[in-house]
Amino acid sequence: AWTEEDCSADVSAAWDDTFLYVQATVRDQTFNQQLTGEAVWNQDSIQILAAAGVDTPWTEFCLALTPAGPQVWRTGDSEPLAGARLAVVLQPGVALYEMALPWRAFKAMGAPHEAMSLRYAVAINDHDAVGARHYLERFIGSIVHGKSAAACGELVLLGPLSPGPSAGLRTVTFR
Repeated sequence: AWTEEDCSADVSAAWDDTFLYVQATVRDQTFNQQLTGEAVWNQDSIQILAAAGVDTPWTEFCLALTPAGPQVWRTGDSEPLAGARLAVVLQPGVALYEMALPWRAFKAMGAPHEAMSLRYAVAINDHDAVGARHYLERFIGSIVHGKSAAACGELVLLGPLSPGPSAGLRTVTFR
């Protein structure tokens, strides 16, 4: 049975002119990822889907700490996504993910700008190797069984977080 300690997450995002940054704190009692490549979604991993709008092409990313190290795959690609960055730190009961997804990797997205709105979905995959695979999907029908931008939430790009050295980093609002 599902418990918060065995499949839940807090996800946040920020952006600049080059990347969409996503951070996730995933609560999971047992980390299990023994696959590499595009099939990583079958075990402990994160899936992110994004589209410029409801009727535009969507892009899906799979992110995981694999036996070959951190990997980011764009669905349909034959190799890890060039230019993407992923760091995963495992702690007892928690996996901390920090990723940078290059805007150029998103289909039909265009250059990011303040007040830009896009459709998004996040799925947390959990497979403890002792039972059936579980997942946590932010918007039902958006990514796990549907791949539907219409079922996704809205992500709006906002302006700078604060003046100073990180002025290039901006925040987002999730709807």
